[in-house]
Formats: sequence, structure tokens, C-alpha cells
Amino acid sequence: MIEADVSMGSVTGREGKILPIMAHPPFKTSDLSLEEFLDTVLSSGKQKGIKLDFKDMEAVEMSLMIIKARTSKVSYIIVYSVNKSELLDII
Repeated sequence: MIEADVSMGSVTGREGKILPIMAHPPFKTSDLSLEEFLDTVLSSGKQKGIKLDFKDMEAVEMSLMIIKARTSKVSYIIVYSVNKSELLDII
């Protein structure tokens, strides 16, 4: 199982566009977007599960759309984790 943190921020060298990135707060920049991370893992040929730990509620909806676009390539489990207190704040 690969565990990775997802936050909203920008990719180094592509500042200005805010998107889901692979980073743990307080960092808001990364060298890897969620899209790039998923494409790398999915194209590796290895059957690894993925656990995505969402650090920003803003990242959840956009991330789910990114994952949905790759559904045909996923042949293993993807687990999602969201901070319960943040989830309760938006309900």
C-alpha cells in the first residue's frame, strides 16, 4: 500500500495554477501533482493499493474527478482519508 498526502497548492515551476498536489501542510508547493502521481503509479505495472490522505477539503472534489478519469486503469484499491473535523465543518 502506498500512502500519500494530498493538499491544494501549485507545482514547482508551474506556479499560479492551484490544483491537488502531493504535499503535507504547511507546504503549498510540490514537484508532483496528484495527476502525475496517479499516472506514475498506474503505469508502473505494480499492483499496489493507494491510500490518499486529504489534508485540504478543497482538494477532495477535484481529486475525485481526477481519479474518476482514470477508473479504467485502476485494478486495485484506492482508499480515501479525510480529517473528520473538517468534514463536519462542511456538512
